[in-house]
Amino acid sequence: ITNGTLVLKEIGLLDSIRFDCIQVTLDGGEITHNKLRRSRDKNDSYRGIVKKLFELQKRGDYNVVINCNLSPQSEQSVDELIKDLQEQNIKYPLIFSLVFSGSQNNCKNTVISSIRQEKSWVNAHIHAMNFGYTFQPFYRNPHFSCGLFKENSFWIAPDGMIYKCISGISLDEYKVCHISEYGSQKYINHVSQFTEAQKQCEKSENGDCKYRLVCDGGCFFKNQQEGWRCSKNQIANGDLKVLYETVCRGCRKG
Repeated sequence: ITNGTLVLKEIGLLDSIRFDCIQVTLDGGEITHNKLRRSRDKNDSYRGIVKKLFELQKRGDYNVVINCNLSPQSEQSVDELIKDLQEQNIKYPLIFSLVFSGSQNNCKNTVISSIRQEKSWVNAHIHAMNFGYTFQPFYRNPHFSCGLFKENSFWIAPDGMIYKCISGISLDEYKVCHISEYGSQKYINHVSQFTEAQKQCEKSENGDCKYRLVCDGGCFFKNQQEGWRCSKNQIANGDLKVLYETVCRGCRKG
């Protein structure tokens, strides 16, 4: 996951470790992105990142996904972003994520209100579908269940420390060990503590909720920051609506 500013400079390193996917994040169209992510270097602005994406596309068959962060500002420029990517002949898939505050940054001014999040997320996908983008059903499936409870989900910080949550990087409560200790008893013990931790939703453990197979009570980090909120509405009014729209469009085309 990268902002795309160093993606060409580091491509040799990425080749050497046989990465599966690069996710480049943009914050809407050019004007919106540059307002939210100010940079003194024009090469690191929206236009510079798009140029890097085009060059990367020419270099080879890399598995790249463009993620648009949805905020009150960027959700208004989804069409602008899509049109520009198509005009620049960028053929990489486009997906969408909702902005929320991390451990060392406060994004309250760029967070869509909770009552609008599902609708905004679905509308962005429908806009994209109208421009010809296609989405694999349940493309977000690995994210339903919080990565904190998954044995094979972790994040590596620049200093080589392994964490169980990308938003919790730098926080001790999400730290596993150093990458040099991967596979050690220390690593196994710490991962076990996370994967066996009590889930945040009792219904996900006692079987009362019909979404229990894909949800452990939502994002552990966000629930710590904002208070626990049931993910049922997000799944029903967000992900399932996108799945329905994707399948129905496929049937109509067929």
